[in-house]
This record gives sequence, structure tokens and C-alpha cells, in this order.
Amino acid sequence: TMWFISADESKIEDICTSISHDAPDAKVFDLHTAKDDPFTVNVTNIFSLIFLVTLLLVTFVTISLSEKIVNERMSVIGTLRSLGVRSRKTAFILLAENALYAVIGSIIGTLLFVAFKIPLINTVVQYTDNNGDPLDLSKYYQKTPVSLCLIVILGAVLLECAYPLYELL
Repeated sequence: TMWFISADESKIEDICTSISHDAPDAKVFDLHTAKDDPFTVNVTNIFSLIFLVTLLLVTFVTISLSEKIVNERMSVIGTLRSLGVRSRKTAFILLAENALYAVIGSIIGTLLFVAFKIPLINTVVQYTDNNGDPLDLSKYYQKTPVSLCLIVILGAVLLECAYPLYELL
């Protein structure tokens, strides 16, 4: 049986000590400092693995999409160059198209992540109270920082533009 007790952070240590004193056989730990707990480590490892596999898939799909865009636009680039448009201008057009796709895709992906993060975690990690009703632990989840969302969007733009830059240089 697991018990979750919501308490003021300043009182957590006193509560843990009191429970350990009253029930010496009970295993008591603070979720805020339970970084070495096997369950916490396992869940962290599972999510890290899911993240790495997703990152590899996204990278592969992004590079493949960029390669396809470059190959489809080669005839247009050749036509523009034969009409006297500078290589720098054609490269800019190709990079702008890739960057636009990256911005649109990463914004959609970030919005989906923010929308489905808590429901997904609640389906993976489920706890119930003594009556069998599910506990809502969403107030303990950290909010997604705006800076992280901006880093994801910028990273997508850089990744999407990497192949065209490689191909053009």
C-alpha cells in the first residue's frame, strides 16, 4: 500500500520522521528527494529511452523530408540560375521553404506536447486512494517552460536547414 501525503515543504521531513517512528516497518520517502528510488529511476529511464527513440525518428524523417524537398526543387533552382538569379538567392529560397516547414511542424508538435503531456503521464503513472478513486497528481508536474518550447522550435529549424546547407555548399 502506498500513501501520498500532500504537505507544506517545510513540514515534509517532520512528517516522514513521525511516520517512520510510528510505523518502523514502513518505507517512507519524500517524492521531491527520491531521485535514487528504484521506481523513480525506472520511470525516468523509460521516458529517456522513449525520448531518444523519438528523437532519432524525428531526425531521420526530417532529414528525409529535407532531402526530398531539395531533390524536387533542383529543376526550379536550375531554371532560376539559367535565368540569371544568383546562387545565394536560390539558396535563400530553398532554406526559407525548409525553415517554414520546420516552424510550422515544430509549433504543431509543441502544442500537441503541451496539450497531451498530463493526460499521457496520468495514463502511464496511476495511483488510487483508499476508495479506489484515481489520485490527481497533475499539480506536482512541472510546467513546460517557454524557453524549452523555443529551443525545440529553433532546433527543428536548424535540423531542417542542415541538409539543404550541406547540399548547397
